[in-house]
Amino acid sequence: MVKLIQKTALLLIVLMALNCLFLRGTEFYEKKLIVVAPEANVHLDPSSTSPVIDVLKRGSILYLAADRPFRKVWKYIYYTPGYSSITKAGYILADKVRALFKVTKVYTIHGGQPQPVIMQEQKGHFRRILWGMSPEEVVALEGEPLYQEEKEEVRRLDFASTFGGIHGLLSYYFVNDQLVAAQFAVRTLPSKKTTWMSLYSVLKEVLDHDFGQAQEEGNISASQRKSFSGLKGLPQNLCLESKWESEETQVLLRFIRDGQDVSLEIRAQGRPELGLAQK
Repeated sequence: MVKLIQKTALLLIVLMALNCLFLRGTEFYEKKLIVVAPEANVHLDPSSTSPVIDVLKRGSILYLAADRPFRKVWKYIYYTPGYSSITKAGYILADKVRALFKVTKVYTIHGGQPQPVIMQEQKGHFRRILWGMSPEEVVALEGEPLYQEEKEEVRRLDFASTFGGIHGLLSYYFVNDQLVAAQFAVRTLPSKKTTWMSLYSVLKEVLDHDFGQAQEEGNISASQRKSFSGLKGLPQNLCLESKWESEETQVLLRFIRDGQDVSLEIRAQGRPELGLAQK
């Protein structure tokens, strides 16, 4: 009888532990954050009057260091900046960031009879999209956006996404509710072992697969990749670009270092040119 009670108690403990794990399942995915504001200050303390130790750009990837917010509006975070391999930590305003692995609601667009939108991957197209799609059709594919804004008749939707297995901020641009351009931006290194040149090479390989050999490209030799293994090996001012062009799409892969400012991004736009890749 005693053994039965002990087994029952043990089973209850295990079930309670599993229940807690499932209830907190999404919490673990929300440890990673992404900056959605144009710029976000990282403070030494949870106060706007505290010294600013860094300024992060939209698309920077961060990690949550504490589950509970400080003073309700501050998050304690850590990250590896693009200009250094040393991990930094500080406080950032909660409204400047969003959870990278946010639980999203996926919308399905119906026309007439209820049928889900199905997009087949095609070479010559950026991701699974077609130029001219509406915001609703893009949301059906990407899920609910992290952030959106409309300025000068251009509407932008931001999504936490991946390209070639690399995390970044994916932005879609619409004019008159028609998709005309897209951007995928990486602002911070995902780990100390990762280099900017390795990320550039991965993105280039994916684009080479989707669009064929680049018409204009900045190739990185093995010796250069080795010498550029850390940011210290990179010139203070460097711009590396590769360009592709298909019947439907123009794509630019660009890595820029301007002193301490580092960015890696893909810009894509439909043809004919609408001049929106520079917005």
